[in-house]
Amino acid sequence: MAIKTAWAIRDRLININQLDRDTERGFKCNCFCISCGSALVARMGDHTAYHFAHNSGNNCSVESIQHQLAKVIIAESISDSITTAYNNPIYTKRCDEEKLYSIELEKSLSGGQLIADCYANQDNKPFAIEIFYTNKKDSDHIDKYHNLGIPALEIDVSKMDLHLSHDDLKKFVLHDAPRKWLKKPKEEQDINYELTEDDSDCITADDAIELLEELHQNNRLYEFIGAIGVCGQSSFRRRERISVQSIDGIIESNDNYILARGYVAKNVPVSIMLPLRDYEPSKFLSPTIVVNLDIWGSHHQVNWHGIDKWKQKLQYQADFMAQKKEKSRIKRLAVAQ
Repeated sequence: MAIKTAWAIRDRLININQLDRDTERGFKCNCFCISCGSALVARMGDHTAYHFAHNSGNNCSVESIQHQLAKVIIAESISDSITTAYNNPIYTKRCDEEKLYSIELEKSLSGGQLIADCYANQDNKPFAIEIFYTNKKDSDHIDKYHNLGIPALEIDVSKMDLHLSHDDLKKFVLHDAPRKWLKKPKEEQDINYELTEDDSDCITADDAIELLEELHQNNRLYEFIGAIGVCGQSSFRRRERISVQSIDGIIESNDNYILARGYVAKNVPVSIMLPLRDYEPSKFLSPTIVVNLDIWGSHHQVNWHGIDKWKQKLQYQADFMAQKKEKSRIKRLAVAQ
């Protein structure tokens, strides 16, 4: 499939709509592919959206164009800020940003052990920026960043629209595209995870929010509930896993607990509570999953409360199946006689 894009290189990044249709269409545009460097044709007809296209077969791809385009946009964004926290389903108000003071492209780090797509702020809290379309950095690559102590941010540009305006494209790359830290800056790690001597036996609200997001992403917000139905000499065991399917955000955050709103199957709303310090929740009147966090490890305990109606329904189903089994057993005995 022919690749169509609104962007090309001519001395600098240029959009197809910046060309003069009468004098710069076709090869007269004197523009080149941002990825493979081959000459482009400016298609500026009456029936399709203006776009650049390669004149003949080449090895260029949408992935390579998006990858290079994102790097150029970042390189042009000196003095702007870039978002480093994206789409946090738990703490929706969180939006961390870093100002870009300098950018180097294809930066060799630690004697060539790593080649960063972009290297920001070399003289002021430096960090690497990696761009990906389909292939995320593998564990070996991430381990190198950790071993070398170099913070690295990864940005997913797979949803980039190659026909966006310059402002929209810049907004997408710097702020809207999904992103995550492959290796967080030390000060952020300290804030989120290091404990002072006075707080060595407690978890802060920010710690709890970080851990809740991790549990949600790893599908660990669940618990099994069960019931056993008995009828005569027959029994039936009913067991069901109830898991949080999605999270809306934080409802309340204080020194005693974090309370979030979530949903289980069929969009049934539930509460998610993370007690802090020595706080002990009182009786629950509605379905609530309580997450008791393990500050020293990953053995977090998850328990459902306020689900009497769910348990009653499960017990009814178990009793019904037990009765059905007992009827079948009696029927078999009758036939045998």
